Amino acid sequence: MKKTNLILASIFILASCTHTGPKMTPVKELASGEAVSPYYETDFVGGWDNKSRFVASGSHISGYKITQETCGQGEVKLPRVSISTRSGYCVGIVAGQEQGLIAPRTIVPITGTKDFLLADFGGWVRNNGRIILIKREGGTYTLRTLLEKLDYPHGLAFGPDGKAYVGVQDKIFRFNPLSRTPAQTVEVVIKDLPGMAFTMPTGQSIAKNIHPLKQFVFDRNGAIYVNIGAPTDACGAHLSPDGSCYAAESARPTAAIWKYTPQQGKIFKTLTAVDKNPAMEVIATGLRNSVAMLTHPMYPNEGYAFLQGENARDFPDPAQPNEELNSIKKGMNYGWPYCYNNRSVSPDFKDFLNKNTKYKNLCAGQASIAYQPPLTLFPPHSSPLDLKYYNSDRFPELKGTVLVTWHGYMPTGSRIAFARVDDKGFPVANTNALSYGQNCSGRKLVTSDVEQSVKGVQFEELITGWYGVGGVRPQGAPVGMTVAEDGSLWVVEDKNASILRIDKDDSPTVRMPEPCDSRSEEDIQELIGLIKASSKNAALLTNIRKNLVERHCMGCHSNFNLAPEMGEDEKDHTVAHYMLKQDSWFLPGNLKESRIHQRTHALGVDRPMPGNAADLLANDAGYRQVVADLDTLIKTIIPGDVYRIKLQSSPSLKIRDRNKNSCGAIPNKDEVLVINTRPSEMPGYYEIYKPAKKYMNGDCAPGTKYYLGEQYLERVGQRNPSSFVEIPQDLFISRPLSEMGQFGFGIEGPSVDLQGNIFAVNFGEKGTVGIVNPSGQGQKFVSLPQGSVGNATAISPRGRIYVADYVGHKVLTIDPKTKEVETYVENVGMSQPNDIVVSKNEVLYLSDPNWKNKSSRIWRVENGEAEVIYEGKEVFNGIDLSADERSLILGDSRTNKIYRFKIADKLTDPEVLIQFKGHEIDGLKVDAEDNIYVARIRKGVIAKISAQGELVQEISVNGQHPTNLVFGGIDGKTVYVTQRDGGFIESFRVDVPGRRW
Repeated sequence: MKKTNLILASIFILASCTHTGPKMTPVKELASGEAVSPYYETDFVGGWDNKSRFVASGSHISGYKITQETCGQGEVKLPRVSISTRSGYCVGIVAGQEQGLIAPRTIVPITGTKDFLLADFGGWVRNNGRIILIKREGGTYTLRTLLEKLDYPHGLAFGPDGKAYVGVQDKIFRFNPLSRTPAQTVEVVIKDLPGMAFTMPTGQSIAKNIHPLKQFVFDRNGAIYVNIGAPTDACGAHLSPDGSCYAAESARPTAAIWKYTPQQGKIFKTLTAVDKNPAMEVIATGLRNSVAMLTHPMYPNEGYAFLQGENARDFPDPAQPNEELNSIKKGMNYGWPYCYNNRSVSPDFKDFLNKNTKYKNLCAGQASIAYQPPLTLFPPHSSPLDLKYYNSDRFPELKGTVLVTWHGYMPTGSRIAFARVDDKGFPVANTNALSYGQNCSGRKLVTSDVEQSVKGVQFEELITGWYGVGGVRPQGAPVGMTVAEDGSLWVVEDKNASILRIDKDDSPTVRMPEPCDSRSEEDIQELIGLIKASSKNAALLTNIRKNLVERHCMGCHSNFNLAPEMGEDEKDHTVAHYMLKQDSWFLPGNLKESRIHQRTHALGVDRPMPGNAADLLANDAGYRQVVADLDTLIKTIIPGDVYRIKLQSSPSLKIRDRNKNSCGAIPNKDEVLVINTRPSEMPGYYEIYKPAKKYMNGDCAPGTKYYLGEQYLERVGQRNPSSFVEIPQDLFISRPLSEMGQFGFGIEGPSVDLQGNIFAVNFGEKGTVGIVNPSGQGQKFVSLPQGSVGNATAISPRGRIYVADYVGHKVLTIDPKTKEVETYVENVGMSQPNDIVVSKNEVLYLSDPNWKNKSSRIWRVENGEAEVIYEGKEVFNGIDLSADERSLILGDSRTNKIYRFKIADKLTDPEVLIQFKGHEIDGLKVDAEDNIYVARIRKGVIAKISAQGELVQEISVNGQHPTNLVFGGIDGKTVYVTQRDGGFIESFRVDVPGRRW
């Protein structure tokens, strides 16, 4: 079991608040014989000083500004964050992305304890999810990874047997979270659910399911109700010959809720590979995505509530359709994709619903299929993602209510709301006209489909202001919530990677809402003017509009406000305005933080945009070109030069205004856009374009100019100010090469042959080697013998491929022509051969760590004969030769030191070149000038170290878990990186070739 102390030194019991938080010590517990590479987390966020005040070592956690204010009643007090709530409540932060969270979705308390289980689904990356234990230990909470490498975990609940049940994309399993080896207690109870890709019983194939997450709830008899989301937004081309949506048909329809009944009693049987699923029946249909479901404790007894929050279709209209709260009744149809709101007919199915089919006049309730309109309507595009009853005494106002999280990014979203319920669990209807707030609009949104004869339920807002405010907070993205043993409300956000806790606030301080600081209309028009002033950038915008927006993005995001009657110039202007208006979509000069770059490249936590972005990047050259044009526009819209912050003793560089007040801080390694190198008002400083909100502290007024000390900046790219065109050499910018998800979680050990093909282990499944050509197309090259799993490949000057088999404790060879696999070295006592380097004379050097004993050996293999040339207490991982092949360079993943040994019969007297703080080092490679490139796993960078051991720079990559790298390309100046986040290979260009070129 993996245990890691994370933030949680920032959470203290009052009795211990005079003492500084414990040192964050990496801990790794392994089952006997387990052969894995651990990672270490050492980030310390804060503690209490001797005056009992909270002290933060960084100014933000997950984008939330940390001050000395706290939130908490009783023994737990947390750093208070600026989220506007009803009077009498406050919000504290428990943990964030700095502590290793990626995309938490659901959280449940462990009964009888002060602990929780958390499902972190890992973003839209295969096999990147985890189940985490949040455990209270003395004066802190700690996070422990119980299960990992899960495929989109979302559903999480305790069953009648006291075990934790987890829903991944295609199954539901249970396990014992209190076991010392929880992975060994996993038992599948439901399998073969429609996942990311599947085939309907009617024979049609679904290649990309946009709603694969499996939420589920129990009833009092132990039955499980599973969300089977619609694979598309509105059926699209998935139509049967009669015009109906085939995805909603058959005995196993999607857009439905399926009920599974235990085989006997209330407990499900553990399924073997040959066992059939328990009995299933379809309870309800016509439900696009039932992520929010809630059963009353007495359900399915007659009259008790089963509630569902419906994520409705993505109409282009920002005011339509409304989301829904439904009362689930057996056998009823809820309208998707034919009906919306109460009884409105979807325009694209108007003709179909007039045809003589079982759906004729469905929305009017006159079809042979029984249609059930909503119980009430939620705001449009608000995205309800969780529902919970609240019955604790901690918040008297909330007792006897149901709460809902609204996750949507539109002005109606980013909220938590509540409504009173009756004794059966149903919200009480109380109005004929529903109205809801809109972020930063100053006006209410009145729903347009609540007929005067139909009463609805007016939900009240618990969290009222959660729009993004630069330097203060990100826009809220609440997903799951739960009620703790003490009655406090815990909430998790996926996009912000945070865990929050809502508690009572008895402070008399009157707190004003934060100002709305989205990009002003004046700023938007100025940026559009800059685009149009450059003929090249204007042409880029037209191409982006035609070949990205109109080809791939219509039907979502309000169609970017485009209308058919617009002329070409007006369309370009409208698309530019829409992109620039969205929060953090388009940050001029800052490609890494621009969310439209992340989404079009299928990076980060946000859902890819378009939904098949990863497939398009791999297979569509036109798409790759248009997103490259988008990237160029982001980088060149503002004239200036790109500079990187030089590494220094401080972890970040302060941003100053003209009075030298601090406006925030930008981390080392990050790039900034310098727009004036000689500002007369600030000698010795460079003026930079406005940084991303996450770097600001909120203390500087809007319209402020921003400056960084020139001695801390180095230029990395130059633009021609007159044309805004980037000079072609684009170094140290990493981009995905292979298709995401082709390789498994264990992608490692890349090598390159003379034709430029890249080899890496674990293509699709363990025990394989994959090959990716220079254009990024990948396929399985070979399967290794039974029981062998590779951790690295290496190609000799003669073209022979070597594989370090860490499970079989040996070295294999592959003939590249015949693909025949043979054993080269075995039975010599290797523990876990990890990484390989081959000299020009065909001598192999291998790192062989023993993670359990925290030791390692270095082997030399020549002509099939192996000998140990070093044995010590380091945990050596990455290995390479110096440029002259007279020294070995080795990375110790336990201490994060990089060593240089002079090669001799035995390795002695190593020289320590550098030691990193935090974030384990993994694979490394050396260039022709003896610079060392090393993967910093979990930091998401490749660090470049000089031959003298100085940190030269850190190159950001497209995921947090780079594992290894290799030099290649026609000139040896392309670095290929294996990325565990998403299982793909990415690449960037460098200025010096690898040592073998």
